[in-house]
Amino acid sequence: MKKGRKRNEVCRSRYGSKAERPLSVPVVAGRKNPGRSFPRIPMRVRLNSACGVSARADATVPDFPQKWIMIWAKRPWWKRAFHRVFFCIFKGTIPKVDLQRGTFCEALGGRPKKIKGIHTGGCMLKVTKDLLDCCRYKRPDGPRVEVYLSFIEDFGGEEDAEALLDLYLMYPDAFQLLSTLRKIGGEKTAERLFVQCIENHRVKEEFVGDVFTTLAHMGYQPVEEVLYHRLRHEQCLNSDECVALLHFSCSGYEAMIREKILKYKNQHLFPEFHPLLASKIPDPELPDLLYHWGTHWASTDCNGGLVLGLALYGDSERDRFRQILWDPRWEANGVSTGTIHWTFTGMQYLGITFRELFREVKASAEEGTDEEEVGYRLFVLRDLLEHRIHSSAELPLRFVRMQESCEQIYDELENFIEWSICNVKEGYSDFYGTKDLLRMKMDQELRKDFVLREFVG
Repeated sequence: MKKGRKRNEVCRSRYGSKAERPLSVPVVAGRKNPGRSFPRIPMRVRLNSACGVSARADATVPDFPQKWIMIWAKRPWWKRAFHRVFFCIFKGTIPKVDLQRGTFCEALGGRPKKIKGIHTGGCMLKVTKDLLDCCRYKRPDGPRVEVYLSFIEDFGGEEDAEALLDLYLMYPDAFQLLSTLRKIGGEKTAERLFVQCIENHRVKEEFVGDVFTTLAHMGYQPVEEVLYHRLRHEQCLNSDECVALLHFSCSGYEAMIREKILKYKNQHLFPEFHPLLASKIPDPELPDLLYHWGTHWASTDCNGGLVLGLALYGDSERDRFRQILWDPRWEANGVSTGTIHWTFTGMQYLGITFRELFREVKASAEEGTDEEEVGYRLFVLRDLLEHRIHSSAELPLRFVRMQESCEQIYDELENFIEWSICNVKEGYSDFYGTKDLLRMKMDQELRKDFVLREFVG
């Protein structure tokens, strides 16, 4: 008789039918480990000929010490089935055993060792644990990961931030993790990020993404001196460094910032994000210079800093910013150049809503504005709407907040579409696709808002 069949018959004779078998049996000595005790396999679990496992999900989970788990994993007949058994039993519950993910996976011999060290805690969201499971074999990217990060951003806490940081340290090119990390992380997470990623007053070469911006967004003060060091010693600052500096006063560095901006005055190509810092300088003539520079000289490939730099002056430049929106020389809706991202951020900082833009387009058409110009304004408006939908409108500045929900925009868009059908040439008024996308985004936001209210009460 074959060994597997004989073992099954012994089980049936000792414990009866499958329905009558107990969940676990007393501790006995192992054949290959005399004197060492370990529990037999829970007999409600049935091993088939292919080492598949079936188990009741609602069964009570026994309290197994860690050393027993390690002994089980080394036994030949258990090695293949061990992983599936535990995840069938523990799925949806928190095991009483403190399973360190790295030790557990190494014992199995079938999981990559690089997962060792991932932080897991009892207060972590289930969606965060699912994200960690998805990223065991590949870097975190794709639509599924974006959805996971969206929920973690809304409902996560310090435990989730620690897990995301571990994941980023494992995959240094997974820059999209940083936008969620900066929203939910605390001082402890910021300190770890600083220690692991900053060396010799710069971000380590292997780490991709806005590390300085993330630290500044989290309010981590030690990064301020690092940024000032960069300001003193670097000829050109990148977007990460300039956006991070916007979170600090830059007191005492005004002359240095002014020099870095004016060094490239009226040039076509220049360090794009130096003009972001213009509002830090008490110079009333600088806004006029920036506007003239962007209108007549600057290439649309690198004018994002000029757009947001003017917006950061506040209400004094609000009207001029609205002119930039509709001026083809600025291409404020440039998607491939990235200008639209900084345009949208400037809109939110100034409190300019889509409702205002809809009304402005209507008014310009009714005043007899050239049809081609009205058409360009509609293109800009549609691009801004789609940016709000597709990119989740990530705002890099801690002091900038979203002005409208998708529900508010949707109500205004319906009325605007009805108006455009009657008053605008057909080729310019195709907002139906945008409306459908906005409806789906609105549905997503409402569902998340409902879940959040259920959590908070």
